[in-house]
Amino acid sequence: MKTRLKEKGNNMLRTSPTKSYYLLPGIPFVWLVLSLGHLELAAQPHSCRSVAVQPGGSATVTLEGKAPSAFRAYSELYPLEASTNLTDWSLVSCVQQTSSPSLTFVDTNASEFNRRFYRTPSNVLVTPFPKPSGPFAVGSFSRVVSDPARTNRYRYSNQTNAFMLTCWYPAQPQAGRLPAAAWDKRVAADSARYVEFAEDSSWANIVPQFSSHAWPGWPLAPGTNRFPIILYSHGYLCHRKSNGRDCEELASHGYVVVGVDHEDCWGTEFPDARYLKSPYHEVSSSTPFAYLIGSRIKDLLCVVDELRRWDASDPGLAGRLDLDRLGTLAMSFGGSTTAVLSQTNDAVKCAAFLDCTFHLEINTQLDQIGFQKPFLAINNDYAAYAPFYFWPESTHLFDRATTNAVIFQIHQSFHYSFFDFGWFFPVTEPWNPLMPGTTAAIDAALVSFFNKFLKAADDHFLDQPPSQYAEVVNFMKK
Repeated sequence: MKTRLKEKGNNMLRTSPTKSYYLLPGIPFVWLVLSLGHLELAAQPHSCRSVAVQPGGSATVTLEGKAPSAFRAYSELYPLEASTNLTDWSLVSCVQQTSSPSLTFVDTNASEFNRRFYRTPSNVLVTPFPKPSGPFAVGSFSRVVSDPARTNRYRYSNQTNAFMLTCWYPAQPQAGRLPAAAWDKRVAADSARYVEFAEDSSWANIVPQFSSHAWPGWPLAPGTNRFPIILYSHGYLCHRKSNGRDCEELASHGYVVVGVDHEDCWGTEFPDARYLKSPYHEVSSSTPFAYLIGSRIKDLLCVVDELRRWDASDPGLAGRLDLDRLGTLAMSFGGSTTAVLSQTNDAVKCAAFLDCTFHLEINTQLDQIGFQKPFLAINNDYAAYAPFYFWPESTHLFDRATTNAVIFQIHQSFHYSFFDFGWFFPVTEPWNPLMPGTTAAIDAALVSFFNKFLKAADDHFLDQPPSQYAEVVNFMKK
């Protein structure tokens, strides 16, 4: 039996005002919403094609759709929602499709209801990233923060002391929303950025279409527990979402991760549509690294103060942030920032470094005594390209460490393998390894490290990585 109904559209999903529903014969009151939404990419819209009820009462929902050819190498996301009354909806799952033209989702909870409606937005949502592996869904938000101590942080003629931050956190899923973009649109669409990184400018037409696995506006996961904090510092000419996939992964394991746009970021997009680009360019003898390290440290200290305010009075976060369990995550030049901050600030308990440089010629104390807090350093093994081969710096710190130090390399990796770029570009790039294996090793190490030193939960991965992580080479620990 087929019935056509009309109902008021849902603005968050841009719902079509007319929908088709099917009542399955012989299965009373199990319904299917065929398709919702507004198509943003020229392709076959996403839809629910059919539903079938299994003997045990579970429902198998078949989903279908197709991204444009330029996106076929990536995954597609289907946020699948369910309702018993077509008014109150809940997110059942965000189903991720890889290569098959259609896929199915089995709703094992369908037998608990005497009727069940399903819907998915027809937006073609494309992501280059695998789904985070942790038990929590991930929410995110971006905010403007002002540092009253600095009047012209970005050195622009229209002076500003404001900068952007993004927070990823364990979340409670809600219906009626779409996942956040992987990167801010203006940054992702800046063709000069790709040229600077020796890539084709046409990526400026592709990367803005990528979705993340973080959902804007979702509330913090329910409970009374406090979540440990990780501060993220990006690489030179990168931005606060350059390691967004890693930040989502950590948030899915119960961490609140905060990244900030430093003044050397490639560009930063403010809510009022201002797009401010960095006054800095390709590394040269005139690049003021000593100044930038100091500026970056001030950014992170400002963020810590902001987090204290959130924990005291923010409507969604008050009483849930544990600033006594604070760690840092850095990529590339970010290591020069967080190593000094962590070494000199008692609040920071541990630090993880993703293919980082430490500028030991500037950070002379770090050069002389090493890093004397728990740290994890993961590097590429592409020694042939010296400008981005920082393994000797990691071994330098390791040699001077007394305890709780772990370093290793990822076989057949390059600098770009350690942030989101590695997922954007095709594996035909000579520096790009098979990312799933690389990422699994990095994810396992990061989660194990922070769990051990911020949650006192040791899975012993860092005693010796299991043999299935064949990408891990030159593993050393103290």
